[in-house]
Amino acid sequence: MSNTLCRAQDGGGNEVSFMKKPVYNYSLHGDPPLVYSTKLNKKQWIRNNIDNEDNYEMVYFMMIDWDLYEGGWVVTSYDNPGLFYYLCQIGDWGVRKPKELQYFIKK
Repeated sequence: MSNTLCRAQDGGGNEVSFMKKPVYNYSLHGDPPLVYSTKLNKKQWIRNNIDNEDNYEMVYFMMIDWDLYEGGWVVTSYDNPGLFYYLCQIGDWGVRKPKELQYFIKK
């Protein structure tokens, strides 16, 4: 059985998004969505969406497992899973908001 890319869901079965873009992760079941379009520059996206360049490294590390495409975010590994687990409400992570989220520009 191979891994397929699926839309991430929270504890209530709702589809997860981050900064108005859908979030995907790999699963052992489901039909893969057509998210692999043009890969975007995640580093530049972070710089464009944080309030202060001094916070770049912390935000980048929080998103180390994430790739950005025109079709949404793809979580490719779980080396630093805090943001993904928070958004998906996995375990007690649903109440542990990553502090790095405060560095994003409110839109």
